[in-house]
Amino acid sequence: MAGGVSNEEVGGKLWIMWSQGVLVSVVQSTNQFITVNMTVNNRCVCISFVYAKCLQMDRRELWNSLSSGIVDSQPWIVVGDFNVIRNDQERRGGRPRPFSAMEAFNKFIDTAGLSELRFEGNQFSWCNNQQGSARRWARLDRTLTSVECITMFPEAYMQYLPRTTSDHAPILIKLEAESVSYGYPAFKFHQTWVTHDSFLDCVANAWEDGIADHGMARLARKLKKLKQILQIWNREVFGNTGQNIQHLEDRLSRLEIKLQEGNNDEDEQDYLVAKSELDLWQDREEIRLQQQAKQTWLKK
Repeated sequence: MAGGVSNEEVGGKLWIMWSQGVLVSVVQSTNQFITVNMTVNNRCVCISFVYAKCLQMDRRELWNSLSSGIVDSQPWIVVGDFNVIRNDQERRGGRPRPFSAMEAFNKFIDTAGLSELRFEGNQFSWCNNQQGSARRWARLDRTLTSVECITMFPEAYMQYLPRTTSDHAPILIKLEAESVSYGYPAFKFHQTWVTHDSFLDCVANAWEDGIADHGMARLARKLKKLKQILQIWNREVFGNTGQNIQHLEDRLSRLEIKLQEGNNDEDEQDYLVAKSELDLWQDREEIRLQQQAKQTWLKK
């Protein structure tokens, strides 16, 4: 992490962190939002990160403050938890939202000249994490952009990632299409392998297999063979961690859609099982990322 900023000194709950190669300067900070100028590859974008209050009166103050900070012709992104929906179709369950609150939000969006960034994933970003008929859904989190931003980044879109530990779905914004890498990836040892009961047996069996060479040549051949065996073992035991996580996240998203349409005991049970499996795979991925970060630090 190269830097970070928070609005906790003014009673807010926002933290912004950025990595190397990103230049960030704070424009405005209140207890409901932080606006920064972010420069990457010589392109500057104004971004307002929002965590709106629950009370309608406080949110009106938010809309006024955001509107007063508009900079003409500058690309602008407004993203976060707005704590309000635009219309009653953006919820499932619970009581209807006050019309005046939705009207004020929509008026702010129109007056500021913002539009919804196209998105992928489940349409509801928040859930109260209750079960059965007590469960509530709503689209409280979103990304709004100016015309200048869409002109600069025509391929930009937002993705709702699966909810895990939070009642809100994380938001991933992609401003440009990802580049595609080619070629075979280098062999890497994953620390998460040692957490599996069969790992040491796999290594021992591969190492004890007879090889005719002697000295360093024998060691080199043993290591080469061990690498090949570990790659096969990894596919059979762990599979592809990223693919497994993606598969489970997709499964959870499909089950959430079903549960939003109506309560079903079988879908409810499948959802709990899938979430438990996802937690396990994410723990394994966390170990891998920690190892990767440590290796990167050691290289510096």
